Amino acid sequence: MGFMLSKKNRSFLKPVLFLLVLIIGICSGITAQKYQVDCHKQPLNKVLVELRNRYQLQFSFDDAGVANHLLTLQSSFSTEEALADALVKDFPLAWERMGDVIVLFPFHKETKSTNSIISGRIMELGSNEALPYTHLSVNGHNTTTDINGHFVYKTNSDAFVHLKASHLGCFILDTLLAPSKDHIIHLRPKSLALPELIVSNNRIHNTIQMGSEPGTILLNSHIAKYMPGNGDNSIFNLLRLQPGILAAGEQPNDLIIWGSNEGTSRVKLDGFTIWGLRNFNDNISVINPFITKNIEVLKGGYDASNTDVTGGIVDITAKTGNNSKVGADLFLNNHTINSMFQIPLSHKSTFILAYRQTFYELFEPDDLLRRSADSYEYKIHVEPKYDFRDFNAKYTLTGNNGDLFFISLLAGGDQFSYNAKQERPYNTIHQNVVEKNRQGGGTAHYGKLWKDGQRTDFKLSYSMLKSDFKEKRSLQNNRFNRLFSRVDDQYINHVNELSFELSNRVSFHPNHRLEFGVEAMRNEVFLYRDSFDVVLSRQNLQHFIVTGFIQDEISIGQKFTMKPGIRINRHMPNKAFYYSPRLSLGIDVSHLLKFNLAGGLYRQFLVKSSVMDENGNYRYWWTISDSKYIPALKSEHLTTGLILDNNAFSASIEGYYKSTAGLTRFIVYRLNQEKIFVGQSRSYGVNFFAKKNFSRHSVWASYSLSLTEELFPYFPEQTYRRSPHDQRHEIKSTGMFDFDPFNFSYSIVHGSGFPLYQSYLRDNYIEKDYNRIDVSLVYKKQLGMFNSETGISVVNLFNSENIKYSSFERIPLAQQNTAYIDAESVPFTVYLFLKLGF
Repeated sequence: MGFMLSKKNRSFLKPVLFLLVLIIGICSGITAQKYQVDCHKQPLNKVLVELRNRYQLQFSFDDAGVANHLLTLQSSFSTEEALADALVKDFPLAWERMGDVIVLFPFHKETKSTNSIISGRIMELGSNEALPYTHLSVNGHNTTTDINGHFVYKTNSDAFVHLKASHLGCFILDTLLAPSKDHIIHLRPKSLALPELIVSNNRIHNTIQMGSEPGTILLNSHIAKYMPGNGDNSIFNLLRLQPGILAAGEQPNDLIIWGSNEGTSRVKLDGFTIWGLRNFNDNISVINPFITKNIEVLKGGYDASNTDVTGGIVDITAKTGNNSKVGADLFLNNHTINSMFQIPLSHKSTFILAYRQTFYELFEPDDLLRRSADSYEYKIHVEPKYDFRDFNAKYTLTGNNGDLFFISLLAGGDQFSYNAKQERPYNTIHQNVVEKNRQGGGTAHYGKLWKDGQRTDFKLSYSMLKSDFKEKRSLQNNRFNRLFSRVDDQYINHVNELSFELSNRVSFHPNHRLEFGVEAMRNEVFLYRDSFDVVLSRQNLQHFIVTGFIQDEISIGQKFTMKPGIRINRHMPNKAFYYSPRLSLGIDVSHLLKFNLAGGLYRQFLVKSSVMDENGNYRYWWTISDSKYIPALKSEHLTTGLILDNNAFSASIEGYYKSTAGLTRFIVYRLNQEKIFVGQSRSYGVNFFAKKNFSRHSVWASYSLSLTEELFPYFPEQTYRRSPHDQRHEIKSTGMFDFDPFNFSYSIVHGSGFPLYQSYLRDNYIEKDYNRIDVSLVYKKQLGMFNSETGISVVNLFNSENIKYSSFERIPLAQQNTAYIDAESVPFTVYLFLKLGF
């Protein structure tokens, strides 16, 4: 049976078929755009530029390398691939497509080997300082350099790779690298001591970087010197302004990070622990800013390679020094002096030496005295005294093959004391407090880079703290001239930590990296307490712990990263195993937006117990978990965040939850009776952060909403109540403005305050807001061979009266009257400073 069209139908189909052919032709023309080339002996670089402008194509090539290739070609091409083949056919060139970019490079003959290793070192232009933990994107895969600025990338081909490097304070570098193991790559810092140098039209990471890992902040130590406050404390000035780190209540020797309890966070310098001196964060700190290079803050949810603590970690890397020239820095203000010298011993080795000390009293009598809720009638006379000094030294030796050896040392000490006296009609109250601290530590580190790209690090670290606290209080009868002792207490606490760590990092594939290691740690603690020369407690404690960890970093494509890991502790004294599994996830939602999620278990065996006396004063001492009276701390972390980074603007929101079990607290009753209690705490909250860079300026702000609660058996009501360091709201804002040669900066902090409990048996408290505004102005000038900076910094501009967490001493004057001796509140203070360097 056939099918026939009538004459009428055939005449109708003709225009329809013609229309279909026309549509197909138009669509073919759209989908197969022709690229026309018509040139005769023209330099290839000019041809590429012309094609780019005419057809909106994207090419990447070495301009000087292709300029000598003269192209003669007259043809049209329907695809970009065909065009690229024709352009390089007659020359020793090859091409690859990377996303939308056609990359032209010198022809590289293929070999049978499909595995290539690309490695190198990222350094700072001018100072030749290694740039540790620089963020790299290699062919779209994210990684970081090690402590010596080295990186290794294993690829399955011998082709060029696309490298993008970013480090805080430096301009971003975007380049191509050939397979090689000896790349030396310099990043240009924002401020370079060459007045004729002008850099424009480039992006810079100049202050803070967030979101590379869950709960992580990377800070640029270069900008710390322009922050308001004492330059000798610029590192802590910078830390306290970050979201999640309490500005209104940091201890002189501790940081409160995401509601962490006293002693659960760690500050490390080149691998050894900084226990902290009295040192008064707002005046002078145990970290010398002259030797600081890189600051990484791990607020929570960190991976299995990190040390055993249940709070946060601040990991500080010291400078390696300039191996090309001698350098020196001198800083002088109206309280302290700071100096640093760096000497190249060879083109591979350097030596750095730094020294600081106070030469003028940091405190005036009125600085220490704070009134209680019930004002007192009679004046209290206070005589404070504070001395501080410390010393840093570092020797660094770098090998051509990427090996690194260094020895980093620290020694420091301080002494704080005050005499307080209040004269009343019938008697006089005397209070004398003396606190001495000595701290030392060091690390010997050797990192080996193997030929296959594997890296092994050996680290031997030692640190110690010796703390001695004495308190005397007496009542003098003015009528009969008799003296009655009320308090005569002494606390001695010594801590020693010795550790050896071996870690390995192996790259099997661009999408697969494995890290594993083992650590042996020995701690010793000496505790001593007496009252009226009667020994109440004397203990010599020690333990030995062996720890192993392993974690796998797996990337699925260029969008999803997963890092499972586990940390296993073997506690030798009680022969017990502790398992701490951890997991983090990262998703690049887009090139601007990243999502992070992390959680796990965390342990801590060297812990700080709190001691509360009958007046409500807190003391803290280091002790060792014995799994009987002092349990090991166990904490659960969960954190999630969303980070937006759009060139000059970045923002983030992070939520967290922490629960910690095994907290210990000694309650001292009257007649020197005491009892130990074991409790728990929980903390949760959310941090908002936004930062804007414009021109040479930067402004950022953060808001923290949090709740930290604790529960101990001695509470009258067995329900959670606010921890002494709990603060509901904290708002911080900072601005840094570079009007070369002037730099102006400000910082604003408002906190809703901490609960000041009247008694350990009562849950009623008073709460006072915290407010402080600081400003700074710096002038930079080149004086011959010297780089000079002079400036003024005003702390607590409006002289707000603030009470910080656990920073005061309660002195009972009567049944209804108490005075606070507050040794850390900072009144209106002006710092004038001068810095010289070459």
